[in-house]
Amino acid sequence: RRWIVRLAGFVVVRAVCAVGAILRLPSERLARIAAGQITQYTGRDGEITGDVSASFWPTLGVTTGAVEIGNADWSGNGPMLRAESLEIGVDAAALWNRDIKIRTLRAVSPQVLLEVAADGRNNGTVGESTGESTGEPATALPALTLDRAEVIDGSFRMIDAQAGTDTRFDDFDLALEWPVANGPVTLDLGAQPFGSRLTVDAEIANVAA
Repeated sequence: RRWIVRLAGFVVVRAVCAVGAILRLPSERLARIAAGQITQYTGRDGEITGDVSASFWPTLGVTTGAVEIGNADWSGNGPMLRAESLEIGVDAAALWNRDIKIRTLRAVSPQVLLEVAADGRNNGTVGESTGESTGEPATALPALTLDRAEVIDGSFRMIDAQAGTDTRFDDFDLALEWPVANGPVTLDLGAQPFGSRLTVDAEIANVAA
């Protein structure tokens, strides 16, 4: 029993030291790490400029400056995403139970470009799997909740080369809340797709369905 206590103490001390080391990293270094993670998980070039800050308890999160995520290599219309800042925070304690409780998810002035190429490819497919089975049994998805997600002053552009359309939604704002995993989602959004302001207040009773 004594060696278990010592081992647990060692792990805690190492974790505290690691957190302390990250907190001492300059914002430029944090930005490079975060951009590298974007590239790794999306397969697209990621760039973060400006200050980046991290928090670890009780919310595990990061707040960035300007963010840019590159587009598919077949597109010539600029990056897939630009934003003045991004913020995400999750409940650190809930992660021990493999639950994902997102406290904050916020994008300021995001410009999103969605495209469909003439051959049917779309730029929204990132980090594609090879489709090969690993033989490992499928694991259950963790419980997911979202206290609040916000999009402030965003714009969406959708280019469909197959249909020959180019549609843009400006002045896009979104507020979404999903506080209970099996509960309803409330959604408030506004956009200006055709010159007039459109607003929607909605509730989705069963997200899984």
